[in-house]
Amino acid sequence: MESTSTFLRSLVRCGEKAAIIARKCRSVKELNRLLVQEKTGSEKNKPFVEDFKTLADVLIQATIRRDITQEFPSLAGHILGEESTEFTNATGETIEIVLTTSRADTMQMLLRVLNGNEEAAKALVDAVHAVLHETEVDLCGHVFDHVDLPLNDLALWIDPIDNTASYIRAFTPDLSDKLGMHVDALQCVVVVIGAFQRTTGQPLVGVVNQPFFSTDKEGLWTGRCVWGISCGPSQGYNSLGTGTGQVPTKKEANESLIEKRVVLSRSEVATIVDKLQEAGFESRIANGAGYKLLCVIDGFVSVFLVSRDSTFKWDTCGADAILRSMGGGVLRLKSLLESGRCKPETCLIRYDKPDVSGLDPGQLWRNDGGIVAVCNFKYLDAIITVLR
Repeated sequence: MESTSTFLRSLVRCGEKAAIIARKCRSVKELNRLLVQEKTGSEKNKPFVEDFKTLADVLIQATIRRDITQEFPSLAGHILGEESTEFTNATGETIEIVLTTSRADTMQMLLRVLNGNEEAAKALVDAVHAVLHETEVDLCGHVFDHVDLPLNDLALWIDPIDNTASYIRAFTPDLSDKLGMHVDALQCVVVVIGAFQRTTGQPLVGVVNQPFFSTDKEGLWTGRCVWGISCGPSQGYNSLGTGTGQVPTKKEANESLIEKRVVLSRSEVATIVDKLQEAGFESRIANGAGYKLLCVIDGFVSVFLVSRDSTFKWDTCGADAILRSMGGGVLRLKSLLESGRCKPETCLIRYDKPDVSGLDPGQLWRNDGGIVAVCNFKYLDAIITVLR
């Protein structure tokens, strides 16, 4: 019988397999050069100057879809993601990326994608069909089989590689600031998987994998995984190191300083930045919505705020489930500003339907009106008072 612990472990396993694919694509020079395809037309996320799709994105999404539906058939048809299932190779041939359990089928498909490059194709086949041992997806002793997770009423949002631009640019790892946060580097790349209830839109289980967390003595990248579950009165979260990666600790013990610390995008509206500064907030800049949400989860900052419609359901669902397990969540900024001092719970994001109807496909699942993410609702009043 399917259990909650089994489901959580499967999502953690998918996140780690995604990290293996992401690292493999970056470690093989030919792959790193071949795998980039710029998004165009309705797929392009309009708020961004650069928005890329890579084969790594498509492969990760297809791998998660295959693995989850094989283990949990009730989710078939309910796994949603940022990417389409198609990739166009260098000769202009468009190939649909659909995976089975057959290594031979995957090899033949990737040979078409990679124009017959056997070495590159085999490297990806090994990653896509990697078998992870249970020790690699240990939940650190946490057992959630007592949680009544509605497995037959779940759907997934997947962001296979959040902050793809940094992933492609291959910046030399930048030095973290005094808090341990990064501005724009491979450390800012994350894989986000979120499970939500189809009938309520509430995020219940979240996994955020950071594939490029640290390097070992040989200079090879290792990652870590953060997960959370929030289902009724049952809550729990943890942060797991993989390989030699160590879980970061909060750099600041003084909670009053954390309370006044917010992470923003470079493109945030100047008037908002000025208001926060005037109110004594310390603003930090980082790339990638997923990484900024991770900074809130890790306790580097109390708030992630974005006033534009530049985040999407796939960006926030997994992290939202983790934040809700911690006593916070991701909320609609516009609703908070309009509703006065309402209960925060009424402004939480739903993941089962678009916020606005009639949008083109590239914008359909955006979080309309901006978002505010907190690990605890107690941090909301101060920042909303400033913005209102």
